[in-house]
Amino acid sequence: MRPAATDDTGDAPAGPLAGTSRPGGPSGDRTTAPQRQARPSAEGPARSAGLAFLPMPLVDFVLAVRVPRLLEWFGRPRVLAAGVVPTAVGMTWLSRLDLHTPCLTGVALPMPVIGAGQGLAPAPMISSGVDGVAPEDTGAGSGLVTTVHQVGSALALSILTAAAATVSTGHSAADVAARTATALTGSAVLLALAVAAVLTLIVPARASRKQRTM
Repeated sequence: MRPAATDDTGDAPAGPLAGTSRPGGPSGDRTTAPQRQARPSAEGPARSAGLAFLPMPLVDFVLAVRVPRLLEWFGRPRVLAAGVVPTAVGMTWLSRLDLHTPCLTGVALPMPVIGAGQGLAPAPMISSGVDGVAPEDTGAGSGLVTTVHQVGSALALSILTAAAATVSTGHSAADVAARTATALTGSAVLLALAVAAVLTLIVPARASRKQRTM
């Protein structure tokens, strides 16, 4: 991938890679947005970066509105697993970025994979957090799940940002690539832990609860 050259102020280059300079996770990558420079000369690369991210929210939206029906067909554990797994796969794919990665295979194709996971995972994940809670405590349980979600996202984002800031190559364009790869690799690791948690804690618990009620 070849971002546009930096200007005389030393600003990071705009382009497909610039759009990934903020790290993300299951929800943190929603905050990842193409960086739009104020100068007219950067509008073209910034627009290209925005278009590269477009498939992610489109796929996210299409699948999110289908989640209620999918839950009826396949059940919560399968839909949740079908959400966290592609998110981890897409983030791992995206984390392979470097200065020479083609936009199509390095950014555009991983985006819908991540979008698919983000569309499927949130609803069953939140409902799994209150599964088994007494009806009178459902509101408190839901609030606790949402709080942990928000605090965890902010904490992960801060950790990944700090990790990315430690990377330095001595060249501004190479720094953007290296810091982006570091942050996204950290995101992929966190998502792999989320996959492990879902497969070892939520899916078996749901299966055993079904057996006890039969």
